[in-house]
Amino acid sequence: FGVVCGGWAWFGVVGGWMQVQNGVESRLSDDVKGGMAMRGGDSTQCHNGLSREQVIQGETCKIGNMAQTATIAILGDSHAARVTDAFADTLNARGQAAVIYNASWCVPLMHFATDAVKKRNCVQNVNAWINHILHKDEIETIILFAEWSNYTVGSRFGAKVADSYVFDKFGTFSFADAKTAANAYHFERAVSYTFERLKNAGKQVVVIMPTPEFNFHVPKTLAKLKLFNQSQTILPVVEKAGYDARNQEAISILRQYADKFQFDIVDPFPIFCKTQICVFSDPKGQALFEDDNHLNYNGAQLLMGPIFHQIDHQ
Repeated sequence: FGVVCGGWAWFGVVGGWMQVQNGVESRLSDDVKGGMAMRGGDSTQCHNGLSREQVIQGETCKIGNMAQTATIAILGDSHAARVTDAFADTLNARGQAAVIYNASWCVPLMHFATDAVKKRNCVQNVNAWINHILHKDEIETIILFAEWSNYTVGSRFGAKVADSYVFDKFGTFSFADAKTAANAYHFERAVSYTFERLKNAGKQVVVIMPTPEFNFHVPKTLAKLKLFNQSQTILPVVEKAGYDARNQEAISILRQYADKFQFDIVDPFPIFCKTQICVFSDPKGQALFEDDNHLNYNGAQLLMGPIFHQIDHQ
């Protein structure tokens, strides 16, 4: 991401924060503690909560109005998990229900795999999720959300080690010659294959594009600023050029196939980056992110209106 930094002022805040971590926190004002407090995005036990075998057996994680039949499925990685509570409250208010399938590092694309240790089970889990909902006529709308660039670049923002991914619709994966430079090629094949399967099953699909990512922990940083009476202007900022550099490859592929199959898109960039510089707090100074890139409840709420507008006009 494009970064503009306030130099020594920022390092001073970071250094001072070490004192907080070493015991001063108990003496913080309520205002400073308020900057750290927030409602997380997922209070359910659904994240990483269903194994492949459980999904095949028909077990689901349901949110919203429990008296209603779920007509929506929400699929994705940990980014999808963090919007769960906002979805649950919105669905409940609308008298609707959804099923959710999400797991860490698991992009909701079929037959797209890596041999990275923490992510090896993702492909079988995601295939089970999608195969299950493809045959559920009552599921009319599928919402897909992930840290998409993680799977084209191969890593989280700022990480030094990248993973390689491959696509094979027959599930015969060869990682011997896998290269991160080819991730986007395999990502595109996975998007094409998955979107076509969903379209052929008659599903309406909403694709949520990437949210901004920051190189600092948002709630803790807001508390630091309040503690030392510093302005947010000293922080590194995310600008459009940096956002595009990180996400443009994934966005281009997703838009291409969303257009091809007439799927809907929700773009968080104009929501969080109205002035071309992305915000991480609301006008009251409350965090919109749970850490450096996952939305919290407040941030997720900003997406609900655009998402359900798309659903209502399908």
